[in-house]
Amino acid sequence: MQKLVFTNSKGVSIDLTSGNFGITNWDGLSGADLNIQTQQVPFEDGGVFLDALIEQREISLTLAIKDDNNLQTRYEKRRELISVLNPKLGEGILVYTNDFISRQIRAVPQIPIFENHNSNDSGTPKASIVFSCPSPCWEDIEETVVPEIALYEERSVVNEGDVETPVEIEVNLNTYVVPNIKIR
Repeated sequence: MQKLVFTNSKGVSIDLTSGNFGITNWDGLSGADLNIQTQQVPFEDGGVFLDALIEQREISLTLAIKDDNNLQTRYEKRRELISVLNPKLGEGILVYTNDFISRQIRAVPQIPIFENHNSNDSGTPKASIVFSCPSPCWEDIEETVVPEIALYEERSVVNEGDVETPVEIEVNLNTYVVPNIKIR
């Protein structure tokens, strides 16, 4: 079972894989473009590797809207998509879940583009949706929190992810000893 849920900055969520919605095609969940940085010295064959930068991720999907040819349902579901996927609300959270993992990514939705369907059209209406993800990395849903460390106690925190991760450390300024914190 695969599930894709978007929650906007106002806390309103929409499940894009259940109810009246179903994803027929998606792209960009697994790969992001890579920019290899190299430098070439004059009169030298090849170059020198400097860095590999992951570009912003773009996730696009085609969404089928089940409406049983009921125009009222069709327009209600279109309105729901437009309301929740409003890019003016800024960054939201897109959560992907399957039978084994659940990950999230910060994303800004673009305005959904609907196929032309009028009152005489039959069949399943579809919408194209694109999410722009300024930070290309998927994140754990839950933060890793290390409990308080006693005086002179050492604690190692291991990043189980695939990229460097910022660490937030809170220090009680009422103590007279600076804690010895090692991060690897």
